[in-house]
Amino acid sequence: LVELMHSEHFVVSNVTLRNSPFWTVHPYMCRHVRATNLTILNPNHDAPNTDGFDPDSCQDVVIEDSFFDVGDDGVAIKSGWDCFGYEAA
Repeated sequence: LVELMHSEHFVVSNVTLRNSPFWTVHPYMCRHVRATNLTILNPNHDAPNTDGFDPDSCQDVVIEDSFFDVGDDGVAIKSGWDCFGYEAA
C-alpha cells in the first residue's frame, strides 16, 4: 500500500492500514524512519505475502506502540535483492 523510496526523517503515525494485497509499508533506502501507533490489519488466511512493515536497505528505523494482524510477517527487515542489495551495502 505504501512505498517510500530514498527518503529521510519521516514519521508514520496514528494511522490504520487495511487489506493490503502485498507488503503494507515498504520503506526502501530510507534513513531516520519512525513508525508509531501504526495499526495494520490484513487478511491472515489465503494471503501469503501480507507483511506489515518491511524496512528494506534502511538505516535508523524505529517501530513502536504498533499493532499488526497480518497473513505473514509483522515486521520483516530486508537488505535488498541481488545486485541492488550489494550496492546498498
